[in-house]
Amino acid sequence: MIFAYNKAHVGDTLMVVVADDKETENTVERKWNVAQVKDASGQIVAWNFFHISDHLTIEGNGQVTINEEQLTELNRLIKEAGFTETLIADNEPKIVVGYVKTCVPHPDSDHLSITETEVDNGHVLQIVCGAPNIEAGQK
Repeated sequence: MIFAYNKAHVGDTLMVVVADDKETENTVERKWNVAQVKDASGQIVAWNFFHISDHLTIEGNGQVTINEEQLTELNRLIKEAGFTETLIADNEPKIVVGYVKTCVPHPDSDHLSITETEVDNGHVLQIVCGAPNIEAGQK
């Protein structure tokens, strides 16, 4: 989920992107101060919360972070407006830093390397890499 807020240029509206709309024609259903945006297949791709400062204090401009308490309030607003869906927190990291433990040339390639890379909580993955400057010991 991506949360965006820009009061100066958009108004007091929190925009929540929940899926890629794949540049299809979207439909909007607005109830009270909540709008649900669906793509051509009927999948929800976004929510807009109008006059959001009446309910939440949003810090920042552009992409913003929402905590669990604020997410609960957004779900309350969705339900109060008459929608049945809810927003579900996605706390999984989107970028993972890894440590390259080993790096050997790929036997069937003149430019690929096979690495053993340690990621989250000591989990080791075998990753085939095409970067010419990859080597063991890098983060």
